[in-house]
Amino acid sequence: MEDEPIWLTSEDVAEIHDEQLELHGGLPGYKDPGLVESAVNNPIMSYMYGEQRDILALAIRLCFAIVKNHGFNDGNKRTAAFAMIEFLAINGYDLFVPDDEPETPLLGQWVERLAAGAYDEYQMYDRLEHFLQLAD
Repeated sequence: MEDEPIWLTSEDVAEIHDEQLELHGGLPGYKDPGLVESAVNNPIMSYMYGEQRDILALAIRLCFAIVKNHGFNDGNKRTAAFAMIEFLAINGYDLFVPDDEPETPLLGQWVERLAAGAYDEYQMYDRLEHFLQLAD
């Protein structure tokens, strides 16, 4: 039997959000803490009731939910990207997306497109699956 993933909590995501604001600036605080909690629970529900077992799909589900719920006043996309990376890391995976444009990193561009509806979760999966590897 496979082990259940280690889940991020809304407190973990709030810490990621605060770190991103410290690094890049932005308006602190929540638009609605319930929206952050809902986003954090989204991949858990997908695992428990939708029987999704693919760790990358669950990570993308978390990213997508944070972006779409827009629970923070600012920095939702940055928080979503780094929450996805952290979720993968605590579950034994590294995500290395090439960063050829320091001002507009590729992962950031993809999260922007996810937020705008230009990508869905499946298209995001197709882009990220090549950059996922087991952590050392």
